[in-house]
Amino acid sequence: LRDKREVLADRKHDNTPPAQLIPTGDPCTPSDRCLDQEARCTTFNDDNPSGTYCLIPDGGTCIVGDVCTSHGCSGCACCGGVATFGPMGTYGTIEGIYGMAMSPDGLQLFFANYVSNRIDIWGREDACTAVWSPVSSFGGQNLIGPRGIDLTADGLTLYVADQMQSRVSIFRRTAGQNDWAFVDSASTNGQPNQVASVAVSPDGLTMVTTNLGSYPNIEIFTRTSTSTDTWSIRTSYGSLGTGPGEFDDPWGIVFSEDGLSVYIADSGNARISVWSRPDTTSIDFAPAFTYGTFGNGTGEMNDPSAVRLYDGDLTMVVSNLGNGVVSTYSRPTSTSSDFTFEWGFVANTPRSVLRRDQITYTGNGDDTFTLWGYACDA
Repeated sequence: LRDKREVLADRKHDNTPPAQLIPTGDPCTPSDRCLDQEARCTTFNDDNPSGTYCLIPDGGTCIVGDVCTSHGCSGCACCGGVATFGPMGTYGTIEGIYGMAMSPDGLQLFFANYVSNRIDIWGREDACTAVWSPVSSFGGQNLIGPRGIDLTADGLTLYVADQMQSRVSIFRRTAGQNDWAFVDSASTNGQPNQVASVAVSPDGLTMVTTNLGSYPNIEIFTRTSTSTDTWSIRTSYGSLGTGPGEFDDPWGIVFSEDGLSVYIADSGNARISVWSRPDTTSIDFAPAFTYGTFGNGTGEMNDPSAVRLYDGDLTMVVSNLGNGVVSTYSRPTSTSSDFTFEWGFVANTPRSVLRRDQITYTGNGDDTFTLWGYACDA
């Protein structure tokens, strides 16, 4: 990762002494000159805070961490900033990133370190910086081959698809602390060493796992209340094939915001398979629809490994291992099957993906993770 100052140094500046140039994001007057010639002395789009500042206009060229007229560390409509981290140091050796999660405050990233059998935590000082560094790790003897992970909305419980132990391992911490402890596990009924990913419903009462090469592929767990860590397998679904209720090596999985549907990255079939249930207490999931076609063209899928939903389930982000493309799709309603490809970019063998504040994060096959600025022209 290049220091932001190095990037700024490469940009064309005028010959005004640095002491008289206003840094991006600082207050200014119309007669001032901004340090970055992309910036203008102007107001925020929402006039909050009021006044004039040196800001990158929406649509301008910016890097992750710039302050733009629409706020945020990546508020520009087209932010081409890219920053890559790892592997480095003891905690920083993030080998085999198959799962990734972010804390609710956006200050911590969690990585499933498949090779070293642990969960690695990276942190940053505030939610508007692109500088991440290793913090700690946990798991130790409790994990063998962790893959997909799911962090609860309060950021206090982490569910880990513990592949080589054919179970979901559960870890918890106390609010305000960073000491994670193993509290329980839930064993799967699939063939040994096949559990790939896990997702817990928004109400915390239903858990769904995907299994690689083991049929049925999808297992449904429930528990009586959120105060217990005892989960019971209730039913399972899926067989090998290309039909609506069939799979070929399903990987990532995510619940819809209402908890009624699960979206599954059906890697071998190059599609997203959606299963739904009538209400949040039901275990009767049934195929709703599939989306995606195989290929390397615009909006097509090739070995999708992870899927995420954002913006009230109106936006879907998919990472593809087969061609390295991360694609974003939109739809008119949260239950529609009519997705439209919006934009995408080529990453480095992205195994996992998430998004926050218009920055997309990918966990890569070369044991690094990358921050990608919103690329509207990709």
